[in-house]
Amino acid sequence: MRVRRVSPQQRLRDDSGAVAILVAILMTVRMVMGAFALDIGNAYAQGRQISVAMDAAALSAAAKVGQAMPINTACTSAVLANIGAQSIAQAEADAINTKNRKNGLAEPVQSVSVTCQDGGKAVQVTVGNSRGVPTALAGVIGVDSIRPAADASARYVKRTVGG
Repeated sequence: MRVRRVSPQQRLRDDSGAVAILVAILMTVRMVMGAFALDIGNAYAQGRQISVAMDAAALSAAAKVGQAMPINTACTSAVLANIGAQSIAQAEADAINTKNRKNGLAEPVQSVSVTCQDGGKAVQVTVGNSRGVPTALAGVIGVDSIRPAADASARYVKRTVGG
């Protein structure tokens, strides 16, 4: 048996095993990219669900507040306070938001505001919400959650009797 002697310069030029190292590095990069695609896709889907829920909550809350307004009365902050518009809008927005949750868990809307618009002819309800979405694989690099948010506004214009 003959032993082949290899000089240090020849050893540096020898590229056997380089493909295995390259494959390991590229697989790691691809797995990180896949993790981001999975986590960002999930956060996007949750964000769309929040957006749809906020649209429905704003429309329903504006209708409830508008229907509670006295007939032939202009919208003012005093009238809104008198009918409890803020609590009506909050309760309706919370109920609609909970109905739009896929898992059926109660989720209150984080922000609800009720204002008068168009010189007292309309009531506007603005709602907003966000939700922390835990990441499945991006936690490896320190991203534990993504927080999509959405807000929506709706107006209710009450027609006057005889006009």
